[in-house]
Amino acid sequence: NVFNTNAQGLPHGLSAAQVVSLFAAAGMTISWSPAASPVEIIDYRMDYGGQAAQVDPELTSLGLRNIVKQANGNPVSYTLTFAHPVSRFQFRRAPLHAGPSGVTNPPWNAVARAQDGSTLATVSEDEIRSYVDVPGHSFALGPGTRIASVTFSGDDHKFDGQSNVVIDGMAWCP
Repeated sequence: NVFNTNAQGLPHGLSAAQVVSLFAAAGMTISWSPAASPVEIIDYRMDYGGQAAQVDPELTSLGLRNIVKQANGNPVSYTLTFAHPVSRFQFRRAPLHAGPSGVTNPPWNAVARAQDGSTLATVSEDEIRSYVDVPGHSFALGPGTRIASVTFSGDDHKFDGQSNVVIDGMAWCP
């Protein structure tokens, strides 16, 4: 399955209720913490005027321009819970565009959990500070495990341009 972030209501972004509804239609519930730090789905050109996270050129050539990100800084997290556990979950950290003052991205991690809450797999990245563009990077959790949920956590330390990992695509296998 592939999560389609190109929902109607863009480029100005979806309301929190629309984000919840979009994930529900894909077979997931989403919750975030703190409550004042919602998950957003927006056209990357609306995020810092397109001078931060971007979308892979292969995706933009298909007209796909949306990113999944979390608002309002340090520390934050969100959890995707699958209606039916999955065997593999993949996502892609969006490419980062170094504008005139460079680009920063917070340290973050993604933790896959079983239905009993035990940790199955973890991936992460350290803080990125760069004056040159940073290519996107794909991550995978699984295979062979029954992933019930994935939690993304980030901390911008009141410095980085983003609060949590910015994603331009995700997919999973039943």
